[in-house]
Amino acid sequence: MFTAKPIFNPEKNTLLLEIKGNLPDLILDGDLALKIERKGFEKRKELHITVLGFKSGKRIREALEKIPDKETIIEALIGMAENTEWTFDVNPERFHISKNERESIIQMVKLDGIDNFFDRLNGLLNTDIETPPPHITLYTKGVDERSGMSGIGINSQEEFEKLNPRPVIAQKPDKPAGAKVYTKIILPTRPQPDTIVAIFILKKFGEEIFPGIKTASVDFWQVPPEKETEESLDKKGIILIDLGGGRFDHHAIKPQTTASDLISSHLGVADDSALAKLLEYARRDDFFGKGTVSEDPIDRAFGLSSMIAVLNKSLVKNPAKVVELILPLLIAHYNEEVKRTKELPEEFEKKLSSGEAETFPVRQRDKKLKVVIVNSESGSLAGYLRSQNGGRFDVVAQWLPSSHVNILTRPTKRIDLRSLAALLRLEEATASGLDLTLSVRSLAGYGRIKEIPEWYYDPATNSIQNGGLNPKEINPTKIPRDKFKKIIELGLSEQLWSPREQY
Repeated sequence: MFTAKPIFNPEKNTLLLEIKGNLPDLILDGDLALKIERKGFEKRKELHITVLGFKSGKRIREALEKIPDKETIIEALIGMAENTEWTFDVNPERFHISKNERESIIQMVKLDGIDNFFDRLNGLLNTDIETPPPHITLYTKGVDERSGMSGIGINSQEEFEKLNPRPVIAQKPDKPAGAKVYTKIILPTRPQPDTIVAIFILKKFGEEIFPGIKTASVDFWQVPPEKETEESLDKKGIILIDLGGGRFDHHAIKPQTTASDLISSHLGVADDSALAKLLEYARRDDFFGKGTVSEDPIDRAFGLSSMIAVLNKSLVKNPAKVVELILPLLIAHYNEEVKRTKELPEEFEKKLSSGEAETFPVRQRDKKLKVVIVNSESGSLAGYLRSQNGGRFDVVAQWLPSSHVNILTRPTKRIDLRSLAALLRLEEATASGLDLTLSVRSLAGYGRIKEIPEWYYDPATNSIQNGGLNPKEINPTKIPRDKFKKIIELGLSEQLWSPREQY
């Protein structure tokens, strides 16, 4: 079960239900999503369900013109929108629709409260506005950027049928008709870190064994229904977690384990290195109550376990919302871990082989530094290269496709970048044809120098940045790529100037 936020526009009399989180990542099989995107469709960045579109809004305006006290009616409409509990489940059906030169992939949903809302709306305005088929536009496509971003309005079932709807099938073609589909995941109590991690793993990896589990809703029972067993519920497409003493009830298993471990083992992903931290987090929280180890009160207040606890307190009547809010965080963590443990090591090896990365040592005073220069636009690669798994490089110079360069360091090494900052600014001035009158010590200063704005020396992160990863108004360096290694060697080794020299 998912929750949406109503947004009523009193000028256009439209009502959208805003949806947060990575819903397409949860409900679409990765192969299907890739297939859709390869056909030129763009994933919608902002997801919503349209309750009242422009056509319905126009009819509301026409009705309001006949009402003397329309301001009171508008306030009543806003109240109806805000006080309706807009919760929805994802239906199995999704469709490709088209109109003129626009195409969309839409996901049908079961939207609680919509029929009652339209009954009250039509009673209030004395209208007969039809209830639209509730759906979410996941992907759009058009002949140009503007049309490609626009969805296709659907105000009634009749309009929907005129859009040439064609089913978008997620199942494998050879899946037998009438195959069992899993629609519910049942927990015994409010969500805990372990059970939320377990649900993430189940939805992420369980589709082949449990068809439909990606879109299954989460519900809560204190005990299973009378005469029902795990086996009988499984036949109905219902999976129990930590309930009924079944295969995923870790309370019934010896030695001590977690629901996350049981499910990951059942699905054959327990050894996935990208899951290691999540599984360990679930164990630590469940076994010892130490989801957050730090004793710092701020760390503890804003640690994930504490945030789950406060969400449970504030969403007592809607515990499924807690799962909905936390799952996108786990998705983001897992995706980053996949990069760190699989994609980034492979990327770096390829760049070393192709000559797009070079490593070399530099001595600065009594320190031997490991340095790497790498061509990449990845926002994660520099952090990976400074990590234990990435080689513990002390200095990473990342050359972006735009020719912007950012130089980052490993904090524990306490590298002095002043000589390098001065040399970079001096070389930049030379490449730009500038005649500087600044002293070397001024060129080594923190922050940005107005004469050479390309380079920012950040003492907080001990980095020298030419615009960062998202450069906007900062121009790329004019220093040639083939000179960069020598500049870094001279700057870090302080051969041309040492900040310790006294004047």
